[in-house]
Amino acid sequence: MAAIVDGLRRFGRMLSGAVSARGESGLLERRDPASMRRPEVESDRVLMPATLLWLDLLPEYARPTVFCERFPRIVNQFATVWADRKLCKLYFETLMGDDRGGRAGFGPEVRKEIVRLRVYYETSMGDAAAEQDFRHRLAAAHAAKGGTVTASASDSAAR
Repeated sequence: MAAIVDGLRRFGRMLSGAVSARGESGLLERRDPASMRRPEVESDRVLMPATLLWLDLLPEYARPTVFCERFPRIVNQFATVWADRKLCKLYFETLMGDDRGGRAGFGPEVRKEIVRLRVYYETSMGDAAAEQDFRHRLAAAHAAKGGTVTASASDSAAR
């Protein structure tokens, strides 16, 4: 009887370490989330031109500063998905949640800016007309700067 109880305990410990916070099997190996990231590229380290235009379109109170300095890769991604309500809402949700487990999360300054940005987003991009209006303003900003309009977020997501 003691051998059965001991075997069940070992099996329970094995199972508790075999499933990640996402619910995916970790039986083969446990991986550090940092090891799953793609290789770093230029847009991970600096704000891209399209992001700078996007930031110019935001009202000053909603414009993140510390977030831009510390996490340009993430801010660049926001600029890409901003005009697509489904993608942007999903990005906000995944950004503020910890589905991988063990992450430190954002500091209070950055978190405050993300919350402010989300409140602005939810009040200003609530429907298809607002989405379209933003795309027109972005296109006008690109034209005023002498640039070309980049692909929309939904076009980028389809690639």
